[in-house]
Amino acid sequence: MPPDPPLKHSTGTANGNRIVAALCIVLGAIPMGLATGIFPARPGSLHAPRTIIFLAGLLFWLAAASLLIGSNRARLNHLFGAGLMAVFAIVGGWVSVFGFDSAFTGGMPFVSAAANEWIARAMFGGGAILCAALSAYAFVKALSLEKPSG
Repeated sequence: MPPDPPLKHSTGTANGNRIVAALCIVLGAIPMGLATGIFPARPGSLHAPRTIIFLAGLLFWLAAASLLIGSNRARLNHLFGAGLMAVFAIVGGWVSVFGFDSAFTGGMPFVSAAANEWIARAMFGGGAILCAALSAYAFVKALSLEKPSG
């Protein structure tokens, strides 16, 4: 039997990217609107500072921008990726350090609630550190790319 042909990398179609990007813009506008007061929020319904809520919406907008740029602008895509990972690191770091104890629900069975909270904070903190490292890598990669000639 002949070997399978190599897989081709697909970046998706331009129309498909535009549809997903539009969805990301709409989904990002909701938390950004709540954070800025454009959309009214019930008193006590926001469980994070408005800055963190705004950054959560910004994540979607950065993803949309990266989708709209396409794969032919590597430096810009790396910069948007660095920004995306940096915002993930900020949000995850905030949850890890300042997240409300009551927000960490579920967890591992047969483990105390305090231990589950510690595990959740450690996971969010570890994720924030990983995202910060990925952000730094993408930023350095963007700076090291050769400028296109032309």
